[in-house]
Amino acid sequence: MVIDVNIGFLNRKILIVSGILALLLVIVLLVLFLFVFRGEPAAVTLKAAIEQVDQRSDIGKDSDSDNKSEDISEKSTWVVDGNRDNFVGYRVNEELVGRGAFAAVGRTEVVSGSLTISNGILVAVNLDANLSKLKSDNAFRDGALRTQGIEWGTYPTTTFSLTTPLNLKDVFFSGEPISDVVKGDFTLHNVTKEIEITIEGQLINDIIVVTSSFTILFSDYEIEKPSSARVLSIEDQGVVEIQLFFKQ
Repeated sequence: MVIDVNIGFLNRKILIVSGILALLLVIVLLVLFLFVFRGEPAAVTLKAAIEQVDQRSDIGKDSDSDNKSEDISEKSTWVVDGNRDNFVGYRVNEELVGRGAFAAVGRTEVVSGSLTISNGILVAVNLDANLSKLKSDNAFRDGALRTQGIEWGTYPTTTFSLTTPLNLKDVFFSGEPISDVVKGDFTLHNVTKEIEITIEGQLINDIIVVTSSFTILFSDYEIEKPSSARVLSIEDQGVVEIQLFFKQ
């Protein structure tokens, strides 16, 4: 009887120890996934954005395609298509305790706005992005930005407005990709600066796809770098990334 009791106690002890070890293994794997093996999202590119547009069989020109292109170039207004993977975000190099150097990436999908084309010229662009909806791989970082850095709790919106019309190339209306420099007012952290940025765009499947990636200095927008016990360093600049899909 004593032997049976000891064996039962030993089996229960083994089960408890095994359970604890299994739990520790799960925690270690989760930490490794979140902070070591999990890579940041790839940098924005027009090619990657185009791949998200359905390659329908009607992508080629039909009998009305030439007339449609003329209509678009003469006068057309396009709005952000909320059913697609739009985002405005940041990419900032950081160094954290226990993780080392990496690129912190946060994006908001809550973006609205429009663009207007008249006589082959891009005459207006107005965009608004809700920074309170920024999401990264770290909820603590997202929460900290409410009162630090961009302070989205106080300044929840960033905007861009075109200030100089852009003459679009004929190849754009035929569906070829373009890359050009545009000038506009960019507002962040309640500071507005006129900036010049390179945009890439393509008209495909009746969707205008636009991407851009440009660098800003935090000091230009009166942004103080966030601080934390886990943060060893943050660069003085960051990259703004934009991916947008417009429909008529």
